[in-house]
Amino acid sequence: MTFGGAQRIAAAYGVALIAPDTSPRIKRGASHWCYGPGASWYVDATEPRWADNYQMYSYITKELPTLLNAQLPIAKDKYSIMGHSMGGHGALMLALKNPELYHSVSALAPASSTIRSSYGAKALRMYLGDDVAAWQAWDATELMLSKGPVSKYNILIDLGADDEFWHDDVQLHPEAFEAACNQVGQHLTFRAQDGYDHSWDFAATFMEDHIRHHVEALHSASS
Repeated sequence: MTFGGAQRIAAAYGVALIAPDTSPRIKRGASHWCYGPGASWYVDATEPRWADNYQMYSYITKELPTLLNAQLPIAKDKYSIMGHSMGGHGALMLALKNPELYHSVSALAPASSTIRSSYGAKALRMYLGDDVAAWQAWDATELMLSKGPVSKYNILIDLGADDEFWHDDVQLHPEAFEAACNQVGQHLTFRAQDGYDHSWDFAATFMEDHIRHHVEALHSASS
């Protein structure tokens, strides 16, 4: 968000930005940028190696809001959620599991299905074990099929048309999420942006669009 100048944008619109880390910075054996200290996938881990500390779902949805409400002068019932890449999947998943908590959701280049992503599936196996059926509760596409539509959400997704994780090292699977939205009747705005890849430059370019998306939803919730 710093690279994208999000602070300036947020100040202009009068909103607070909260940016929790991707995971606990505690090593538990093997790690990689797509799992362990590099990426929690925002689940509550059940495998013994990870379960003590890797409870990011509970942290984001319970502990963090309690801390924010107690310590910051913000509206206590006005939350929206967004993210990029692994965090984009986290935003979609968290919003679908907690529609009472968030007024809107958006994602920049999200990994749209952990089960279909080799990186996501590897992380889920590490955190949750080998029962693939248990993974579905943490997969945004599967959650859309089981819990959608969420009528108050107009989901916004931007993705670089040249994203290497869409076309080459296939990890994002936006088509699966889009198909799930169409199947259940979920309102989705999906934009493939020409000339952009998965980089911070892409995220920075469309940051203001996404903040504005949430500002409009939060204002609508207040009216």
